[in-house]
Amino acid sequence: MPHTTYQLKPHERPMMAGSPSFPDHPWRRRVCYAIIGVLVGLTAGFTNGMMLANIPQMQGYLGLTPEQGGWIQVSYYMFSAIISVLLFKIRQNFGLPRYVSYIILGLILTNSLQFFFHSYHMELFARGMSGLVGGSLNSMAMYYMMQAMPTIHRAKGMILGLGLTQLSQPLARFISPLLLQHEQFQLIFSFQLGMALLVCAAVWLLPIPSGYLEKSFEKIDLISFPLMAAGIAFISAGAVQGRIVWWDKDWIGWLFVAGVVCCMLSVIIEYNRKRPMLDIKWMMHTNGMLQILIFGSLIRVALSEQNMGAAGLMTVLGLSNDQMMHFYAVTSCGAALGLITSVFTFKPTDIKLPLVISFAIIAMASFMEVGQNQWSRPVNFYIPEFMIAFASLFFFGPVMMEGLIRAISKDSVYIMSFSAVFGFSQTVGGLIGSALLNAFITIRTRIHLINSADGSYLTDPQVNHLIQQNAHASERFSFDSTWNHAYGVSKLIQQDSMLAQVAAYNDLFVTVGIGSLICFLVVGAHRWWHQVHGTNPIGRELKNFAAARQRAMQEPPKQ
Repeated sequence: MPHTTYQLKPHERPMMAGSPSFPDHPWRRRVCYAIIGVLVGLTAGFTNGMMLANIPQMQGYLGLTPEQGGWIQVSYYMFSAIISVLLFKIRQNFGLPRYVSYIILGLILTNSLQFFFHSYHMELFARGMSGLVGGSLNSMAMYYMMQAMPTIHRAKGMILGLGLTQLSQPLARFISPLLLQHEQFQLIFSFQLGMALLVCAAVWLLPIPSGYLEKSFEKIDLISFPLMAAGIAFISAGAVQGRIVWWDKDWIGWLFVAGVVCCMLSVIIEYNRKRPMLDIKWMMHTNGMLQILIFGSLIRVALSEQNMGAAGLMTVLGLSNDQMMHFYAVTSCGAALGLITSVFTFKPTDIKLPLVISFAIIAMASFMEVGQNQWSRPVNFYIPEFMIAFASLFFFGPVMMEGLIRAISKDSVYIMSFSAVFGFSQTVGGLIGSALLNAFITIRTRIHLINSADGSYLTDPQVNHLIQQNAHASERFSFDSTWNHAYGVSKLIQQDSMLAQVAAYNDLFVTVGIGSLICFLVVGAHRWWHQVHGTNPIGRELKNFAAARQRAMQEPPKQ
């Protein structure tokens, strides 16, 4: 019987080199694609989520200093941001089958190294590999979810696939205490290796339909890309290590200087290229793209409060991860609801609404968190943190889709520019956001401590009473009155330090609330202006996108 090759219908063909084809699958196969998409998306998020949730435990398990723990984080983030620049060209040049095989091989290799070898330098190498693999898995999850959707809902599949990678972050913090119940950190590595093997089996059983190839790399990339990669690495290192060793170290400043210089040199090269890897001219002259990058970065900074705010305050008050499982269960539910709501309410005709609502929710939730004290517990944060988790995934898909539509409507080559810069803004924006909030908390804590010390004197009866009260509590351990008095003073200083930190976190909640409120007013005014004038911010781009899709369907199939 002669072998026949399936001929793709016009609407099933890939729109550009490097993207998959989209055959009309039977519903059972669509369900299988959806299940694999969920598995790949969660695995992609766990590559970083598990590390972030267990950095202190990892440092203890491997015997690392906080600075070494910081370099492990840097290794992941810089390679994750770097690969986002190259992903599009890699898929175009090598094709999806080879691209997927490289990812799976890297995923298994990375987790195997972590499982079998336990040293600082091996973990540093493995985390860098995880950054490369994790960034690549994001696009795989997106493609699998798109295969699961009919043509009319393919954009929603894209939102769902990328959203699942973000959902893994709070889910990892919920799962980690369950894996560490017996205080065996090796179980974390076992869990990640098991997920990697599941992904390998699933992708092998049901691969993504391939598209066509196109030569995309140029010689000038060998100069431009290393400069961009070095710049991203330097900035990531400065943002992570600055909050660990503090910002007054000279080498932290030089990291940022080197990062900016390398990025600027790369931008100069790209600006003057005929076929740029990053089209700087297009991004500079497209107001919508600048808005996406600016507000996308700002909302990522605001969302850093979720890890630095409530969770940080609970750590200051002495709570551990296993005491916050219900807290992370609540935030995971909020993120899941935000993702589902985003998928079902996505409308290209009102693309700004999710961003407006997200800023409003973050502002309200931040103001609700104000007024905490040393007796606050996770239950006090359930509602506001649920709201922030909801907003974190409600905005993500529509903002990403707006940029993607603007890029495709211009030409498919602009997708690489958008995806690279959007990924950079989300990764580096999150790092800088965490660094800024951490610096804010430290500075405000010192200010509150100084103010408290200025108003406290040993001759003050109330202060003296507190010292005596603390000293009396230590009498069951020591009969030395001098030592007991010194203990009472040190205990009072410790209590004042905790109160100062709590006050600093309250200041943080107010600041994030005000900043989110300002962004809400700006984005809301922009949306209101378009509604009054009866225009769509991406109306022209949607027409161009439809025309480009029609042209792609009419062209003869490419091999």
